[in-house]
Amino acid sequence: MRKAALVTLIVAMLCLTSGLAMAETVQFINVSPGFGVGFTKPTGVEVNWQTGVYNFEVQTGPLSGTYGGFCVDPAGATTSPATNYSIIPIPTTGNYFYAAYLLNKYYTLPPTSTNAAAIQSAIWEFMFETAGTYDITADNFFMRNNSTLATQAQGYIADALANAAGTNLDGFYLAVSPNATDYFNKEYQDFIFKAPEPMTMILFGLGLIGLAAIRREK
Repeated sequence: MRKAALVTLIVAMLCLTSGLAMAETVQFINVSPGFGVGFTKPTGVEVNWQTGVYNFEVQTGPLSGTYGGFCVDPAGATTSPATNYSIIPIPTTGNYFYAAYLLNKYYTLPPTSTNAAAIQSAIWEFMFETAGTYDITADNFFMRNNSTLATQAQGYIADALANAAGTNLDGFYLAVSPNATDYFNKEYQDFIFKAPEPMTMILFGLGLIGLAAIRREK
């Protein structure tokens, strides 16, 4: 491998594992499992959102691959590849650690549409509620006309409030939409996902090995 190409690859790997964003291409695929659910946004606008596992492809960069994650942004998805997404380790600020906890929780559940929709609804409640009580049926962001799903989602909210503190965020990433400066409500929606744990360590290890190889060439 030529030195310039090797340096480029190593910088990409080390930047990703050290928390620096890389501009990548991301394409939304679909929401599955899941189904449409009615919500009212803090602005009072009623929406019917596809609610469940958001499947998308990271088409470039060290974490290229297809992932199933959850939406953490009220902006719309695009079915065309969107360039300049930032793939970053999940922020420790805001309610992202609740979202990470619930993403991990979903992995322990049967992969049904109801479980996926309930987890996504709970994540949206944490991300979008402005009143601070995290009641999926009340306040400024709430679910409409699905009491059974709301009860299940509220149970996941209570679980996260009780147990999310101290969640290990290693391997969790946020795909941030183009032109985002605050990770929220920009051109396209943002996704939270988890890369296989060995992948994170492999990226970091390859970066270190490459740096050692460059030092030997000098």
